[in-house]
Amino acid sequence: MGTFILTSGQIIEFCTVCHNNNSGILPNAPQEVKNVLSMMELANTVVSWSEEFVKDAQKVKKSTPESEKQLALAVGYMKQARLSWHTFRMEDVSANIKNAHTAAKKAREDVRSH
Repeated sequence: MGTFILTSGQIIEFCTVCHNNNSGILPNAPQEVKNVLSMMELANTVVSWSEEFVKDAQKVKKSTPESEKQLALAVGYMKQARLSWHTFRMEDVSANIKNAHTAAKKAREDVRSH
């Protein structure tokens, strides 16, 4: 639990030093954490894409209030996911990530439908 942020590709290498079958200390934790971190990376991408959709719509003077609302929710959920990450309660992190992903998709779909 260092002072830098690991990517999903690095997490297994670092965490299995302590969390493994030999030590018996939560040997499944590295894979679970890798999966959640991968979800977070994907959700960040979807939120970024949705932000671009909303910005592009605004440039052409499209009305985007519902998209903006959903995007704000998505950004808030991602913030909560990052804060929850430090608690290592992966179920809380996952729930926030899923909510962010859903809200970001709704923001993008709303822009596309108008």
